[in-house]
Amino acid sequence: MVTLKYQDCGSKLCVYIDGDTHEDVQDTFNSFWNHMATNGELDWVSEFSGCFWTDRVRLMRSFENRHMATMLNDADRLRECDPEGWAHCVKGLKGGFMPRAREWAYKQWEAMTLIDRPNFRTDDRVYSVGSAKGETMEA
Repeated sequence: MVTLKYQDCGSKLCVYIDGDTHEDVQDTFNSFWNHMATNGELDWVSEFSGCFWTDRVRLMRSFENRHMATMLNDADRLRECDPEGWAHCVKGLKGGFMPRAREWAYKQWEAMTLIDRPNFRTDDRVYSVGSAKGETMEA
C-alpha cells in the first residue's frame, strides 16, 4: 500500500511517497512524472520512501489525469464485455468523465497527510564530532 504525504513550503510542495516495497514507491513516482506532476527526480529518503517537488496546480492536474486514465481504461474494459451497457453508462454525462475525475482528485488531496515539520532524516545514525577545547592566549 502506498501513502502520500506533503509538506507545504510556500509556492512549492514536497510530496512524500511511502510504500511497502521499493517498486511501489518508484511506480507511484513514475505515474506522477508521466502525468506531469513533476519533471524532477525522485529523492530517496529511506529504503521504502521517496519525495519529489511540485506545486499544488501541477499536483492536482496529475491527480485528475490519473483518475481520468483509470476511468477511461475501465470504460474500455466495459465496452469489450458489455457494449450495450457501456453505451448507456457513458451517454448523457454532462462534461464527460472530467467532473468525476476532479471530484476524486480533490478527495485524494484531502486524504493526503500534511507534514508540519521537515522530514529530511534518513536514519537514526549519530556521529560524534569529537570535543572542542579552548585555549587562552597569554600576552
